[in-house]
Amino acid sequence: RENEFEVPLILVSGVDKNVLHSAHELAGELGLKVLGSLNKPFRKADLEGLLGAISCGGSSAPQPAESDAQSPISAQDLRHAVSNRQFVAHFQPQFEMASGSRRIVAAEALVRWQSPERGLVYPGRFIPLAERTRIIDDIDDLVLQQAITQCRSWHDAGVPIRVSVNFSPGTLKDLAFPDRLAALVKAQRLDPGFLALEITESDVM
Repeated sequence: RENEFEVPLILVSGVDKNVLHSAHELAGELGLKVLGSLNKPFRKADLEGLLGAISCGGSSAPQPAESDAQSPISAQDLRHAVSNRQFVAHFQPQFEMASGSRRIVAAEALVRWQSPERGLVYPGRFIPLAERTRIIDDIDDLVLQQAITQCRSWHDAGVPIRVSVNFSPGTLKDLAFPDRLAALVKAQRLDPGFLALEITESDVM
C-alpha cells in the first residue's frame, strides 16, 4: 500500500473459506481493493462475474455457494467415505502466460468429497477433522493415487504436464509415505519429476 497499489485483486484458495475470509479482511485493512474470492476449482462464469465488477465499479462479489448440506460431520462419516472412495480429485489447470501461448503446463489436484447424501463437500468442512483424527492420511493416499493415474493418462494422450498434490505436514512425517509414493509412481510408469507435493495454505499460516 506504501507504493499506492491500486490494481483490484481476486483472492483464490483451494483449501478453506476461512483462509479467504481472513485474507479479504486483511486486504481491506491495508486499503487494497478486493473484487471478491473464489474457491478452487472455480467456474469460468464465476471468474467472469468478478471481473465484470471492474466495469461496473463494484468492489466485491459473493463467493459461489457450496452445494453440501450443513449437517455435522463425524469421524465415522469420513471413514465411511474413505472406504467407499468418495474422496475425489478435481484438477485446476495452470497456464504458462509469459510467452503469450496460454498453454496448460500443470494441474493442481484438489480434494473434494462427493457424498451421496451431502452433495459436493469442500475441504474446509472436513479437512480439520480429518487431520485431528489422522484420517487425512487415507484421504491423501486416495487423492495421490487419482492424481498419478490421471497424470499418466494425460501423458499417454500426448499431454505431458506436471501434477501437484496438497498434503498436510502430518502426512509428510509418515515414515512409510515415501515408499507408498514410490510404489504408486512406479506402478504408473511416471517420471517423478512430473509430480509436485505442496503443503496446504492453512498449515503454513
